[in-house]
Order: sequence, then C-alpha cells, then structure tokens
Amino acid sequence: MSKEKKLFAFTEIFTAVRGTRLIESEQIEGDVAYISSTKCNNGICSFINPPEKMVLYKNKITISNSGSVGYLFYHNYPFVASDHVTVIGIKDESVKLTENIALYLKPVFEAMRYKYNFGREISDKRIKREQLLLPVEEQSGQPDWEYMARYIQSIRERIRWKKIVVTKKNCRLDSTAWKDVKMGDIFDIDKGKRLTRADIIAGQTNFIGAISSNNGIREKISEE
Repeated sequence: MSKEKKLFAFTEIFTAVRGTRLIESEQIEGDVAYISSTKCNNGICSFINPPEKMVLYKNKITISNSGSVGYLFYHNYPFVASDHVTVIGIKDESVKLTENIALYLKPVFEAMRYKYNFGREISDKRIKREQLLLPVEEQSGQPDWEYMARYIQSIRERIRWKKIVVTKKNCRLDSTAWKDVKMGDIFDIDKGKRLTRADIIAGQTNFIGAISSNNGIREKISEE
C-alpha cells in the first residue's frame, strides 16, 4: 500500500493545548484519567476527581513534553492532562480521530524524539515549528486520513494472536530458610574507570557506559 507523502506544518493540520498544572497534594482520587509525562500505562499517571480549572478532554492524543519526552498516546475516554503534556487534535473538524488514525500517527510523531530529551523539552514553540510527513490525497493535497485508517486496519487483520495455554500447578516455595546475603560476599564488584572523549581511541573492545540501550555498549575502543 505505497502512497505519496509530503511534509505538513504541524500548525496547518493539528491543534495543540498544554495541560494544566496540578500538584500531588491537590489531587483527589476519582475516576477520570490524569495524563502526565510517563511512557507507561498509556500515559495515565493516576485517576482523579479533577478541579474545575482543568479541561476535560476525550478522543484526543497527547505527547509528553518532559520526563519521557516525545511519547504519544491515544485516549478515547475522558481525561485531563498535566502541564507536562500537550493535548493534540485534528484541526479539520470534519475529520474524526479514530484509534487506527492515532496508531498511524504515533510513530510519525515519535520520530521527533531524537531531537528532544530531559534538558531540551518539547515546548509550545518547538512543537508548533515541527513538520510531519503524512500520506496525501491526490486531488485535495490534504492528509489522507482514510488511507491511514485502512493501512492500520490491514495490519491488524494480518495479526494472528497465539493463545497461551494456562495450566495451574500447586507449587509451594519454602523461604523459611532464606536469609539476607551481602552482595560483596558472593560477587566480585569493581568500579569502571573514567575515560574522557578526548582520550578515546577507536578499536575492537566494548566500552560499557551508563546507557539503557545496546546492552550498555557505548562504542568500540582500543584497550590502550
């Protein structure tokens, strides 16, 4: 399903509204989803009874401005948003945002993540300067929303879920004889050494750094 695409200015196609700040001490437990800058649980931080100052949204997408910067989620249920996320909708009111369209947009928006991080957040000005590559209708020159929905639906129809057979067994774990053990008594623990960028020489030895990807391997260096 190849399709011609073009770059659209964010402000040409989408609306963007920053959420409202609500500190933890002001949050009252309730049944409305509170969306914040987490990449887990579809962005839902908690469920609250929102105060009147907060806008109640539904059928919108949100993108994290800080924290887990750049993650996008779709919400087809009532929700309120913190000031760490931007609520995004489609500008053309004749177009209804659906789950399939949102799933198509998710990787398109999240492709921006490489430009942002904890120290360089997605501000209101920055997101409005963004451009997004979207499939285009040949006649109107506008985004082809129907194509996006069909594309995702075609993928869904090809997915075959394998049913997991669950068997219950009585398994009792006896921990009465367990005790705390110091890590130093059973493991050899050594601290790495500082190596500045200027001292690095390319080579074939794995250089392990404090990163969450690539099994911790930052690059290949010379042992010298």
